[in-house]
Amino acid sequence: MKINRSTATSRAIPMLSFLAALIAAPVIYLLGVPFIQKVTDIVPTASAFVLGMICLWGVASLLVIWNQHGKLKEWAKRMDSHAHVLEQEKQKFQSLFDHHPDLICIANREGMIVEINPGKEHLVGDSPELTFGTPFLQYIVPEDQQRIASYFQRVLEGEALSYETAILNLVGERVEFAVKAVPLFKGQKVEGVYFILKEITAEKQLQAELTEKHDKMTTLLQSTPVGIAEVDMAGRIQVWNRGAERIFGWKQEELQGRYAPNVPREEFLSFRDQLMQGKELVGKEVRRRKKDGSPLDINLTMSKINTANGEVAGFIVILEDITLRKREERKRQHDLEMARKIQESVLSPPIEDGSISIHSTYIPSYKVSGDMYCWYQIDQHRYGVMMLDVMGHGVSSCLISMSIRSLLRGMIVRVQKPELVFAELNKHMNGLFQSQIGIPCFFTATYLLIDRNEQSIEYINAGNPPGFLHDEDGLIRLLSSSSPPIGLSVENQVKAEKLHFSGNARIMLYSDGLLGKGSLKQGVDELLQRFFQHRHLDPYPFSRMMGGDDDQDDICVVVADIVGDRKDFVTNEWRTIDAR
Repeated sequence: MKINRSTATSRAIPMLSFLAALIAAPVIYLLGVPFIQKVTDIVPTASAFVLGMICLWGVASLLVIWNQHGKLKEWAKRMDSHAHVLEQEKQKFQSLFDHHPDLICIANREGMIVEINPGKEHLVGDSPELTFGTPFLQYIVPEDQQRIASYFQRVLEGEALSYETAILNLVGERVEFAVKAVPLFKGQKVEGVYFILKEITAEKQLQAELTEKHDKMTTLLQSTPVGIAEVDMAGRIQVWNRGAERIFGWKQEELQGRYAPNVPREEFLSFRDQLMQGKELVGKEVRRRKKDGSPLDINLTMSKINTANGEVAGFIVILEDITLRKREERKRQHDLEMARKIQESVLSPPIEDGSISIHSTYIPSYKVSGDMYCWYQIDQHRYGVMMLDVMGHGVSSCLISMSIRSLLRGMIVRVQKPELVFAELNKHMNGLFQSQIGIPCFFTATYLLIDRNEQSIEYINAGNPPGFLHDEDGLIRLLSSSSPPIGLSVENQVKAEKLHFSGNARIMLYSDGLLGKGSLKQGVDELLQRFFQHRHLDPYPFSRMMGGDDDQDDICVVVADIVGDRKDFVTNEWRTIDAR
């Protein structure tokens, strides 16, 4: 049975103290008797005194020894308690060493592994038994061995170090570690090094991926031609990319941590409030100034930067320089405005001569239009009225319609007959546009030859929606299309229709932009209702009323009243027939 050393010592101390007292008494007696005899011979009267003193000294010695025995016994108990605590601490340390989640290794001064915690052999690919007595440097990746060797010497000199390195296990896999190396003292001397190695392979891989993504984002941020700025909640600039430097002239270091000098404070606060209320701020056009004071047109987009817990940390601002584009837009708008004025200047003015009244409403969807109209008095009693609609919208349609418009006066006054006028127009379209441009071009048109003496209308509708003829008999006759659009083919066979009206009559021509998005029949029916509802109006307000306000398509309305006075013309009933 193993006996605790401190316990044995505490039990032996009282026995040793008693034996010391037994030995001390005879010794005192043996040494004291001869001395007493000599003294007695010299001074007889002192023998009794000396003997008493010797006995007193012996008794005192025994009392002292017994008192020290109690103290020694108490000291032995304390030593027992300390030894027990030390044993517990040793067990705790050993348990921590054995079960620590990280790899723990102890190397002696020569760099040989003397101990390694069990259960971590998968990190080095070897068992603890096989690693004992091997140099720890052999597990370090070659490119790190010299650096780690220098760290090892510094730790042997008493310095604790933290660093990162990697080892190659037996299967050749690289395992990354964060290392804490501390000196292992024995007294005042460093006996070895205590290593704690935390595996960080996954963290290093994640860090490498994040670094790669960060580098890509930084490259993208700095190479993009648009300006990108990051500002904090107060509007102070944190990031200012090279695109912003090129646009505005200020460098990153000039604006870091400052408010942008060309942004009105009230504007930033307004934008910030909008974003904080959940609104979007995309494609906002603002005016700014460069560092040299020159003006800029900027397309601004601003969005929130949210933290992981959803709080707003700042804002990203994307700034696109649109100065040249806006300049071109202003120039284009100026040119379009000039083109609009030119196009409107060639439109026929209203006619009011007592026997006939012609008015129009013209609403282009984009400054200029492919819709065109004109009318001319051929002789004292005949008028030619033309309304056309070139395919498409905008500038290209306008150019074609203006080209056609330059021919119309000569054709209508000289040729007069609808079949001949349309034959000339078809020849012009095929000869000029198809052969020279190579792009199919066509237009729809309605041409009226009005004869007041005969009270007749000779017309051709080539692809336009049906016009309306309303006379005193209450009929609304539809001037429907009977021919294909002009320019679709070289040989365009057209045939004129002729009809007569009685008394006063109203004629309305219109482009397809007035019919809306529904079917042709539905659009015509709705338009007829409006036509009859506003029949009491004079030609000009009537044309304005019928014109509507649709800005998605070109709109053109031509209204002609024959034999002026409308008072005798108004009826309360109407019906429609197709005039063909």
